[in-house]
Amino acid sequence: MRISMAWDRRLRAIFGVTVWLAAAGGAWMLYKAEPAPPVAVAIAESREHRVSPVRLGRLVALEVTEGQRVSPGQVIARFETDTVRQEVSVARAQLQQAASAVRATGGAFDSEVLQVGRNFREEVEAAEVELGAARSAFARDQAEFAKLAADLKRENDLVNRGLTKSDRLLMMEQRRAGLDATVKTWPARIAALEIRARAASQRLGAWENSRAQGSRDTQLQPLEATVRARSESVHLLESRIDQSVLRAGANAWVSLVHARPGDVVKPGDPVVTLVEALPRQVLAYIDERRGAPLPAGTRVVATRRDADRKQWEGFVSAVAADVTELPKRLWMNPAFPAWGRAMYITLPPEASLSPGELLDVSPLPGTAPSLARTQ
Repeated sequence: MRISMAWDRRLRAIFGVTVWLAAAGGAWMLYKAEPAPPVAVAIAESREHRVSPVRLGRLVALEVTEGQRVSPGQVIARFETDTVRQEVSVARAQLQQAASAVRATGGAFDSEVLQVGRNFREEVEAAEVELGAARSAFARDQAEFAKLAADLKRENDLVNRGLTKSDRLLMMEQRRAGLDATVKTWPARIAALEIRARAASQRLGAWENSRAQGSRDTQLQPLEATVRARSESVHLLESRIDQSVLRAGANAWVSLVHARPGDVVKPGDPVVTLVEALPRQVLAYIDERRGAPLPAGTRVVATRRDADRKQWEGFVSAVAADVTELPKRLWMNPAFPAWGRAMYITLPPEASLSPGELLDVSPLPGTAPSLARTQ
């Protein structure tokens, strides 16, 4: 009987120890599996964009409504452009006129250049032809004078021998005297023609050099500058037409409409306010009464507050240096502002969040929260 009671006490002790170890192991597993209690509340924040005109104008069409989702490049609003379009038409006509002036001046210059060049070349060619003709005539007269001198000598010999009369001899002497005078004038005449030919060549060369130095460009530069200025004017006016159409820059929601068709909107005044559809940053706020924030680099778990409690692992990328007023929705009492510091949380790209969504942020199990709790 005593032995049976002793074994019964031992079995109960063993069972109690086993149950305690099992409970301790389960608690340890739960501790390892579940993140630490939340230390901060995070808000998935989207940036707002105030869509405004760059010039004073009258709004003629509003293409969106509040609550509508827009995509990049989608038209938001249109402003009146009648006056600007008239200015564009006038500027284009002035541009065409200036371009025509450039073409006309260039064509006239080219025609004048061709004619002047033709005149200079014809002058050179005429001088060279006349010089060649004079040299040929000089050579011909010299040859004739030499032949006549030989004939005259032979005729004189026949007359002296009484074989012929002297009448033909007299005519030949007169002819020789005339040729002698003509031959003596040719060197001076040829020299004058050579001077004339050289002068014509020099004038042609000087004209070609002046033409090579860009006289055409010199004449066209002011007209081409006018064309560039008017082309720039057309471009600026056309850019004003482009600026009269306001477009969305990203996927966003229309959160507020500030102006209606017919309103005159000043530069910088918003027509609509857009809120980006996909939040670009998550800000976690730690109330100053709860302690210091998690240091940068701390790995955290962000948990949704919906039914599925989806979680994403991330880390603290930065901590705000100043204590600021927390968003009003995080105040414990709406009548009393709460103050604290913000932590910038980086989550993986697949974390799909809605603008303004709340998340609970906790350090990963095993990560020291580094919270200096205050009483």
